[in-house]
Amino acid sequence: MRIAIIEDNEALANAIAYRLRDRGHAADVLHDGKEADRFLAREGADLVVLDLNLPRMDGLGVLRALRARGDGVPVILLTARSETADRVAGLDSGADDYLVKPFEMDELEARIRALSR
Repeated sequence: MRIAIIEDNEALANAIAYRLRDRGHAADVLHDGKEADRFLAREGADLVVLDLNLPRMDGLGVLRALRARGDGVPVILLTARSETADRVAGLDSGADDYLVKPFEMDELEARIRALSR
């Protein structure tokens, strides 16, 4: 499966990518919202792991643009924002799942497996 990891924390993004590649997935790492939006419009992905706090275009903007294009790719929001209102906003904007940092990689992998079924 091709997974786009959109996260401005480079160390975290690379750690997630390393783990997913070790599990047999292809992983594209992006650190900027505008870059991610262009990438998803051009290249696409089978699943997106998306942070909300991104430079130049926030994660909700990336998500809304993705859904406005009619792209139904599964999206897991991965963010430090833990308030109920943030979770509701993310899910109402088109996310399929919402995981709060800090998180366990095993749980992220389980959520990826669930969305890929």
